[in-house]
Amino acid sequence: MSEAAPFTAETSSEARLPAAIRFIDRLSTLASFGAAAALILLIVNVCIDVVGRTLFHAPFPGTLEYTAYWWMPALTLLAFALTEKGQEHIKVTILLDALPLRMRQLVEGSFGTLAALLVAVLAYYTLVDALQSARLGQTTPSAPPVPIWPFKFVAVAGLALLTLQALATAYRHFARRFPLGAHDLDGMPPQAAGADAPRKHRVASAVFAVGLLVAAAAVLAMAFGGLPNELIGGMVIILSIVLLLMGVPVGIAILGAAVVGLWSLSGARVVISTLKAVTYDGAASWSYSVIPMFILMGMILWKSGLTASAFETARRWLGWMPGGLAVATNFAGATLAASSGSTIGITYALGRVSIPEMLKSGYSPQLAVGSVAAAGTLGQIIPPSLLLVVYAGAASVPVGQQLLAGVVPGLILAAAFALLIIGMVVVKPSMAPRADMTGITWAMRFESLGNLFPIAVVVAIIIGGLFAGIFTATESGVFGMLAALLFGTAHQLRSGSSWRQIGVTLRESIGGTLTGTASIFLLIIGVVVLTRAMALSQVPNTLATLIVDMGLGRVELLMILIVVYLVLGMFMDTLAMMLLTIPVLLAPLKAVGVDPLWFGVFIVVMAEVGLLTPPLGILSFIVHRIVSDPATNLGRRISLAMVFMGVAPFAIMSIVVLLLLIAFPGIVTWLPGASASQ
Repeated sequence: MSEAAPFTAETSSEARLPAAIRFIDRLSTLASFGAAAALILLIVNVCIDVVGRTLFHAPFPGTLEYTAYWWMPALTLLAFALTEKGQEHIKVTILLDALPLRMRQLVEGSFGTLAALLVAVLAYYTLVDALQSARLGQTTPSAPPVPIWPFKFVAVAGLALLTLQALATAYRHFARRFPLGAHDLDGMPPQAAGADAPRKHRVASAVFAVGLLVAAAAVLAMAFGGLPNELIGGMVIILSIVLLLMGVPVGIAILGAAVVGLWSLSGARVVISTLKAVTYDGAASWSYSVIPMFILMGMILWKSGLTASAFETARRWLGWMPGGLAVATNFAGATLAASSGSTIGITYALGRVSIPEMLKSGYSPQLAVGSVAAAGTLGQIIPPSLLLVVYAGAASVPVGQQLLAGVVPGLILAAAFALLIIGMVVVKPSMAPRADMTGITWAMRFESLGNLFPIAVVVAIIIGGLFAGIFTATESGVFGMLAALLFGTAHQLRSGSSWRQIGVTLRESIGGTLTGTASIFLLIIGVVVLTRAMALSQVPNTLATLIVDMGLGRVELLMILIVVYLVLGMFMDTLAMMLLTIPVLLAPLKAVGVDPLWFGVFIVVMAEVGLLTPPLGILSFIVHRIVSDPATNLGRRISLAMVFMGVAPFAIMSIVVLLLLIAFPGIVTWLPGASASQ
């Protein structure tokens, strides 16, 4: 994801575009200002609430409702078109990259047109829902009530603009495929085709043709095959995988496959009811509002140069250690995990900050991306953890005890990741060259500690505010971001930057936050529809019931569950995976002696591992999106295959830690037990 700013310069080739296309581009830019305004209003709203509550015992009424039902849909959905304009969606390009240029343009143009039609349908039913909501004057049930219906029309506007921008993108691809003159819109001469095409082009074209046949067969089988529900659920998974491997944005691939599956499972009425609510409801989330805050905080720390200074300190102190910067990244993830619990937010914050620094130091791309993705998984294991809280409610166990159960395993996992990094570098030193420590004195090391002060203050604000009960996760993200902005501005002024340059830094940070947040939420919307399709198909429950009926002992059952959750985690949202299986598994787990508190840690670890593993490891796609930006990868091409190779050792280490917890369950239950006995 590039740091797209709301304003972009118009190139000479863009100037040759039809007026309608340029008008759509301008509308997308205009919408991005609305998204930026919503982001700023969210920050201001939260600040007023915290200051009023803390200093005057007068919180701002309705802050949670305004954030969830107004600011989050606006900043997310109005940024969809900007994300499409910059082609910042999360997608897999392995096969596309191997196609001949002309064929790739034809494929992307065709899929872009189909995606635009799907989004147009989504926009229509969102409009139907908005009109119904307006007639009812829909508000929140809170006191005072907050109107919801106006921002459902904001969702309609965001989807309509996304539709238009997708059509504009398709036009660009088709214009490059069938240029009117000697050159395409990029000034690139048309590529020769036929016998001169490389062998990989022919192989990729054949694979793509097979993918089209598989996708068509899956759609026809679901539509007209009269298949059992479980088999339809399997077809949805297959279709999702095939579409995303063919280069369709992951969110669109999942959404399209899930819609076909829903129609086959329950008919048009269920599809319509789902499409009417999914876009607005998917974006209207207080718990997800921490995501833009952490992305913005990471962007500011990175763009202002603070992280470069901090990593210079790490180089001076940890350069002698094998994989020192990766180890520092890992423990930074643990620290952020103890502050927000946002897996995606942590991944973005760390990825933007640490990957360029590691690559600049000569680190292997696999180690750089793997350590960042693994550090992100700590976000839901070390408390405060949303997933542990959700599990506690579903399993009817005390929330406080469940959170305590995650402390020791989370710290063990962080330590295990650090030892893994050191071990890999010891075995293969070329993965992470040690910094040249010649001339680095102890005085220089202690002097460099000042570089850590701004980040230490940011982390202290987040952690101290949360554990003192002053901040929620979103509030901690807001004030952490404001501290980062203050220190970043001071750092740039000391470095000789002008206020204009500081303004550019802020503009680029906001632009990157908007496109990053929008690309994530398009995926979340797809996952919401997929979750409903999976629930109706009974695939998760069928798998769980099959395991229960096998009559296995504690260790055998848990070993099989590791495999099952690995598979489920490849294509399901973590919350959905948990909520669909917990009611089925709790009774048999208790029968074989598994403590519910212990199982909460087990299922959260497996849910996070599932975000790493192919073919649909969402965190891996997010990291790949981050390193697709030349400013992050420093000009090095880092493929999705390299990302999966990088996360594989950390996924395996997570399983090793789980095996340790299976062998010694007291590691998990000791701290809650000690707390209960006091």
